[in-house]
Amino acid sequence: RQMCIRDSINTDLEYRVFNIISFCSVVGSCLVFLTGIWNPKLSAHPYKLVSMIALIDATYFLIFNTIDEVCSFKLQTIFAYTVYFDGSAQSQYNALVFLLKVSLTTFKALFIVSFFLNSFLCIDLYLTVKSPFTPAESRLKIYYGISFLIGFITAISEAFHYRTIGDDAKYAEELTILIAFLLFVFIAIPVTIFASRRILRKGVS
Repeated sequence: RQMCIRDSINTDLEYRVFNIISFCSVVGSCLVFLTGIWNPKLSAHPYKLVSMIALIDATYFLIFNTIDEVCSFKLQTIFAYTVYFDGSAQSQYNALVFLLKVSLTTFKALFIVSFFLNSFLCIDLYLTVKSPFTPAESRLKIYYGISFLIGFITAISEAFHYRTIGDDAKYAEELTILIAFLLFVFIAIPVTIFASRRILRKGVS
Protein backbone atom coordinates (compact mmCIF):
# COMPACT_ATOMS: atom_id res chain seq x y z
CA ARG A 1 0.00 0.00 0.00
CA GLN A 2 1.42 3.33 -1.03
CA MET A 3 1.30 5.56 2.03
CA CYS A 4 4.52 7.59 2.05
CA ILE A 5 5.80 10.21 -0.37
CA ARG A 6 8.70 8.00 -1.45
CA ASP A 7 6.20 5.36 -2.63
CA SER A 8 4.37 7.84 -4.89
CA ILE A 9 7.46 9.26 -6.64
CA ASN A 10 8.71 7.33 -9.63
CA THR A 11 12.49 7.56 -9.22
CA ASP A 12 14.97 8.11 -6.44
CA LEU A 13 16.31 11.16 -8.30
CA GLU A 14 12.89 12.82 -8.22
CA TYR A 15 12.67 12.10 -4.52
CA ARG A 16 16.09 13.68 -3.88
CA VAL A 17 15.22 16.75 -5.96
CA PHE A 18 11.97 17.07 -4.00
CA ASN A 19 13.92 16.94 -0.72
CA ILE A 20 16.46 19.53 -1.86
CA ILE A 21 13.79 22.00 -3.00
CA SER A 22 11.86 21.56 0.25
CA PHE A 23 15.03 21.99 2.32
CA CYS A 24 15.92 25.22 0.47
CA SER A 25 12.40 26.51 1.13
CA VAL A 26 12.71 25.72 4.85
CA VAL A 27 16.10 27.44 5.10
CA GLY A 28 14.93 30.51 3.17
CA SER A 29 11.79 30.91 5.28
CA CYS A 30 13.78 30.47 8.51
CA LEU A 31 16.24 33.17 7.43
CA VAL A 32 13.37 35.60 6.77
CA PHE A 33 11.83 34.81 10.16
CA LEU A 34 15.12 35.10 12.09
CA THR A 35 16.01 38.34 10.32
CA GLY A 36 12.69 39.80 11.42
CA ILE A 37 13.33 38.68 15.01
CA TRP A 38 16.94 39.84 15.33
CA ASN A 39 16.67 43.18 13.52
CA PRO A 40 14.92 45.77 15.73
CA LYS A 41 13.99 47.81 12.67
CA LEU A 42 11.92 44.89 11.40
CA SER A 43 9.92 44.44 14.59
CA ALA A 44 7.26 46.95 13.53
CA HIS A 45 4.18 46.35 11.42
CA PRO A 46 3.93 44.90 8.74
CA TYR A 47 7.23 43.07 9.20
CA LYS A 48 5.75 41.08 12.08
CA LEU A 49 3.17 39.69 9.70
CA VAL A 50 5.86 38.85 7.14
CA SER A 51 7.90 37.06 9.83
CA MET A 52 4.86 35.04 10.90
CA ILE A 53 4.18 34.01 7.29
CA ALA A 54 7.82 32.93 6.93
CA LEU A 55 7.62 30.87 10.14
CA ILE A 56 4.44 29.13 8.99
CA ASP A 57 5.94 28.45 5.56
CA ALA A 58 9.04 26.93 7.15
CA THR A 59 6.89 24.78 9.44
CA TYR A 60 4.65 23.27 6.77
CA PHE A 61 7.60 22.73 4.41
CA LEU A 62 9.41 20.94 7.24
CA ILE A 63 6.37 18.79 8.01
CA PHE A 64 5.92 17.82 4.38
CA ASN A 65 9.63 17.11 3.95
CA THR A 66 9.77 14.82 6.99
CA ILE A 67 6.52 12.88 6.57
CA ASP A 68 8.49 9.92 5.24
CA GLU A 69 10.42 9.72 8.52
CA VAL A 70 7.29 8.13 9.98
CA CYS A 71 7.96 5.20 7.68
CA SER A 72 11.77 5.33 7.84
CA PHE A 73 11.94 5.19 11.64
CA LYS A 74 8.96 2.84 12.00
CA LEU A 75 7.14 5.33 14.20
CA GLN A 76 3.88 3.52 13.48
CA THR A 77 5.27 0.45 15.27
CA ILE A 78 6.13 2.47 18.36
CA PHE A 79 2.72 4.16 18.24
CA ALA A 80 0.91 0.83 17.88
CA TYR A 81 2.67 -0.70 20.89
CA THR A 82 2.47 2.36 23.16
CA VAL A 83 -1.03 3.66 22.26
CA TYR A 84 -2.96 0.71 20.87
CA PHE A 85 -1.04 -1.84 22.99
CA ASP A 86 -1.13 -4.12 19.98
CA GLY A 87 1.80 -4.88 17.69
CA SER A 88 -0.17 -6.66 14.97
CA ALA A 89 0.23 -5.69 11.31
CA GLN A 90 -3.28 -4.21 11.23
CA SER A 91 -2.61 -2.05 14.30
CA GLN A 92 0.65 -0.81 12.80
CA TYR A 93 -1.15 0.03 9.58
CA ASN A 94 -3.87 1.90 11.49
CA ALA A 95 -1.18 3.75 13.43
CA LEU A 96 0.57 4.69 10.18
CA VAL A 97 -2.68 6.01 8.71
CA PHE A 98 -3.36 8.04 11.85
CA LEU A 99 0.15 9.57 12.00
CA LEU A 100 0.12 10.44 8.33
CA LYS A 101 -3.36 11.95 8.62
CA VAL A 102 -2.26 14.15 11.54
CA SER A 103 0.85 15.29 9.65
CA LEU A 104 -1.01 15.96 6.41
CA THR A 105 -3.87 17.72 8.22
CA THR A 106 -1.41 20.01 10.01
CA PHE A 107 0.43 20.65 6.76
CA LYS A 108 -2.78 21.51 4.91
CA ALA A 109 -4.01 23.75 7.73
CA LEU A 110 -0.77 25.75 7.82
CA PHE A 111 -0.73 25.90 4.02
CA ILE A 112 -4.19 27.49 4.02
CA VAL A 113 -3.23 29.81 6.90
CA SER A 114 -0.23 30.99 4.88
CA PHE A 115 -2.41 31.78 1.88
CA PHE A 116 -4.86 33.74 4.01
CA LEU A 117 -2.12 35.68 5.81
CA ASN A 118 -0.59 36.59 2.46
CA SER A 119 -4.03 37.77 1.34
CA PHE A 120 -4.39 39.83 4.52
CA LEU A 121 -0.94 41.29 3.88
CA CYS A 122 -2.27 42.59 0.57
CA ILE A 123 -5.44 43.89 2.23
CA ASP A 124 -3.31 45.60 4.89
CA LEU A 125 -1.33 47.32 2.15
CA TYR A 126 -4.59 48.63 0.71
CA LEU A 127 -5.82 49.86 4.11
CA THR A 128 -2.47 51.46 4.91
CA VAL A 129 -2.29 53.32 1.62
CA LYS A 130 -5.92 54.42 1.90
CA SER A 131 -5.69 55.48 5.58
CA PRO A 132 -2.00 55.86 6.45
CA PHE A 133 -2.63 57.39 9.89
CA THR A 134 -4.87 54.59 11.17
CA PRO A 135 -3.02 52.25 13.61
CA ALA A 136 -2.33 49.12 11.58
CA GLU A 137 -0.80 46.79 14.15
CA SER A 138 -4.13 46.34 15.94
CA ARG A 139 -5.42 44.50 12.88
CA LEU A 140 -2.94 41.65 13.34
CA LYS A 141 -5.15 39.79 15.82
CA ILE A 142 -7.98 39.79 13.31
CA TYR A 143 -5.71 38.52 10.55
CA TYR A 144 -4.31 35.73 12.74
CA GLY A 145 -7.69 34.76 14.14
CA ILE A 146 -9.47 34.45 10.79
CA SER A 147 -6.55 32.73 9.07
CA PHE A 148 -5.94 30.07 11.73
CA LEU A 149 -9.66 29.49 12.25
CA ILE A 150 -10.40 28.91 8.56
CA GLY A 151 -7.20 26.92 7.99
CA PHE A 152 -7.65 24.41 10.80
CA ILE A 153 -11.44 24.10 10.47
CA THR A 154 -11.07 23.34 6.74
CA ALA A 155 -8.23 20.85 7.21
CA ILE A 156 -9.85 19.05 10.15
CA SER A 157 -13.20 18.87 8.36
CA GLU A 158 -11.58 17.29 5.32
CA ALA A 159 -9.66 14.86 7.54
CA PHE A 160 -12.91 13.63 9.08
CA HIS A 161 -14.77 13.37 5.78
CA TYR A 162 -12.09 11.79 3.60
CA ARG A 163 -9.53 9.04 3.93
CA THR A 164 -5.79 9.80 3.94
CA ILE A 165 -5.48 8.40 0.42
CA GLY A 166 -7.92 8.02 -2.44
CA ASP A 167 -9.41 10.01 -5.31
CA ASP A 168 -11.96 11.86 -3.15
CA ALA A 169 -9.30 13.03 -0.70
CA LYS A 170 -7.00 14.11 -3.53
CA TYR A 171 -9.82 16.01 -5.25
CA ALA A 172 -10.80 17.79 -2.02
CA GLU A 173 -7.18 18.73 -1.33
CA GLU A 174 -6.62 20.10 -4.84
CA LEU A 175 -9.90 22.01 -4.73
CA THR A 176 -9.03 23.59 -1.37
CA ILE A 177 -5.60 24.67 -2.59
CA LEU A 178 -7.08 26.05 -5.84
CA ILE A 179 -9.71 28.10 -3.99
CA ALA A 180 -7.11 29.52 -1.59
CA PHE A 181 -4.79 30.39 -4.47
CA LEU A 182 -7.53 32.06 -6.53
CA LEU A 183 -8.66 34.05 -3.50
CA PHE A 184 -5.11 35.30 -3.02
CA VAL A 185 -4.76 36.25 -6.71
CA PHE A 186 -8.13 38.06 -6.79
CA ILE A 187 -7.08 40.09 -3.75
CA ALA A 188 -3.42 40.67 -4.65
CA ILE A 189 -3.82 41.97 -8.21
CA PRO A 190 -6.39 44.75 -7.55
CA VAL A 191 -4.59 45.81 -4.36
CA THR A 192 -1.24 46.00 -6.14
CA ILE A 193 -2.73 48.12 -8.93
CA PHE A 194 -4.50 50.41 -6.44
CA ALA A 195 -1.43 50.85 -4.24
CA SER A 196 0.87 51.49 -7.21
CA ARG A 197 -1.40 54.18 -8.62
CA ARG A 198 -1.87 55.78 -5.22
CA ILE A 199 1.84 55.82 -4.39
CA LEU A 200 3.09 56.90 -7.84
CA ARG A 201 0.57 59.69 -8.40
CA LYS A 202 1.84 63.26 -8.44
CA GLY A 203 2.14 64.99 -5.09
CA VAL A 204 2.62 61.75 -3.13
CA SER A 205 6.11 61.16 -1.70
